[in-house]
Amino acid sequence: MPETSISLSPLDETRFGFRTARAFVQNLTDLPLIEEFCQKENVEFLILRCETDKIELVHALEAKDFSLMNTLLYFRYLLSAENILPREKETVFYIQPEDEVRIKKITQSAFADYRSHYHADPRFDPRDCDEGYLDWAVRSCRKEIADEVLVAKSNGQVKGFLTLRKNSSDEVEGPLFAVSPEAQGQGLGRNLIKAAFAWAYKEGAKEFIISTQITNLASQNLWVGLGMKLNRSLYTFHKWFDEEK
Repeated sequence: MPETSISLSPLDETRFGFRTARAFVQNLTDLPLIEEFCQKENVEFLILRCETDKIELVHALEAKDFSLMNTLLYFRYLLSAENILPREKETVFYIQPEDEVRIKKITQSAFADYRSHYHADPRFDPRDCDEGYLDWAVRSCRKEIADEVLVAKSNGQVKGFLTLRKNSSDEVEGPLFAVSPEAQGQGLGRNLIKAAFAWAYKEGAKEFIISTQITNLASQNLWVGLGMKLNRSLYTFHKWFDEEK
């Protein structure tokens, strides 16, 4: 498990205009370190995550006016030559520059009304939250924050995509995954995940991971059906320091 950590988040600050930090907390005794960092760096807004089994820590966060925004579930697939799943037909390709326009449209439709931890916070304008997903997709298409992007096509048109990032030599993650609403149920999501397994294995990784909110049952059912296993869950808390009592 990762150790407690905290750092400023320039990307969030640029998007929303608040001096922002992101933290992962493993132990209750590390909370003062988080608070000291935020005070020293004049942090206005903190995004903090912790394991869901840290109940004592969760209660301490609640007592300090942290607000629970969502629960993330992480799924893992162990890669080997024997378990790279075959695709029924060739529908998945590597992204081309001309695909960006279509991916932007898919992102706008697939994440409409999606309740991210940003959307769950009444301090944020939902339109700004939606723009955050769009920016994420565009930066991924341009390989600024992704190592590869897979696109799924139907009748020659891009209908879905999956971004891929190497977290380490052993681990590849799929941070952003979407299929256009009108194309769901056609197996495109399944083929994107299968292609991600193959790409990650080709790159030498030992495992592929992907995450979603606890309320996103469709994605969870898809991943479990492909043999992925639930292996981790995290709470996301927000803290606004101008609301301190």
